[in-house]
Amino acid sequence: MYKRQSGYPEIWLRDSITEATGAQVYPVMAPESAVTPYIVYSRSGTERDLAMPTIARAPLAAFDLIVVTDSYFKGKELAEQIRTTCNNFVGVYADCSITSCVIISQADGAAEEKDGETTPNYVQELSFAVRYEE
Repeated sequence: MYKRQSGYPEIWLRDSITEATGAQVYPVMAPESAVTPYIVYSRSGTERDLAMPTIARAPLAAFDLIVVTDSYFKGKELAEQIRTTCNNFVGVYADCSITSCVIISQADGAAEEKDGETTPNYVQELSFAVRYEE
């Protein structure tokens, strides 16, 4: 018998980032035509407790985000908007039950050079751990 899968936490994350920042949000990689500000998210791993499958806990997904802007302080502002929106979220969104979301780290990333420009794109990096029901 087929068991319907729940939604994905990526849908909640994408929509939460978009709502918080109004910026374009891309999975895994932004297109070359992307215009700042934009945000890229990717799942860097998922932990599942396989020791006791009958009482296994919900999976824990790790997500990495980069916020790319043409102003250092605009990047800080967007990163903070994402942190305050996503950190400590609990709820159901798009058929995905999220039981916890915590920020793991937040840091300045390496600046990205722009062709023919003297001012780089600035990068903020955030990492979240999201526990969800499958």
